[in-house]
Amino acid sequence: MARSGVGSTVDVLALFASYSTETSYTVWESLAGNLATISRLLSHTDYYPSFKAYAQKIFEKAVARLGWDSKDSDTPLDSMLRSLVIGAHGKYGNQATIEEAKARFQKHVEGTTVLPSDLKSAVFSMAMANGDETTFDQLVKLHADTDSNEEQSGYTGLWELARLRPSPRNASSLLSLTRFDPMTCGVCCSLPDRPVLGPETWSGSLCRRNGHG
Repeated sequence: MARSGVGSTVDVLALFASYSTETSYTVWESLAGNLATISRLLSHTDYYPSFKAYAQKIFEKAVARLGWDSKDSDTPLDSMLRSLVIGAHGKYGNQATIEEAKARFQKHVEGTTVLPSDLKSAVFSMAMANGDETTFDQLVKLHADTDSNEEQSGYTGLWELARLRPSPRNASSLLSLTRFDPMTCGVCCSLPDRPVLGPETWSGSLCRRNGHG
């Protein structure tokens, strides 16, 4: 109703807050998706900081209940929900969650503590959204070193960071990852600095093969 203009977005947000103690993954998935839609609409307005603070509170209890580490009593849906709420909590700017994600990312890079597969996407995305060129390089290396197609989804943030920090250097790094060249080339071709890489790059076999030349 809010999307059609019949209802109030304020009322919808108040309704969302009432679900903060919900335990169903399906409910949280729907809630997170609707919050993401509102986030996109408000992202370039003066209301956005207040919206992000409000969204953090919605996810706060679920993050505290589930924690960062798996439990023996967890179901597969609990693992999925943990990733969803932690990722959203960080996406909306909760500093404690972001710092924890960055710390766990660094331990994963150093090899002292391996991230569980269900947390990789959330942690990598937060690390990159709040990282720098070193973070980008670390993720490029992790991406290049993995042989698991299943883990590919955990590196979604790599493409996001390339969009956030477009540069010939980052685009060239992505182009070197030929194992996933359809995705890589598609992202590189969308970068604002595409012309700086030179026509020899964009006319090469990598881009021609994937229809981006």
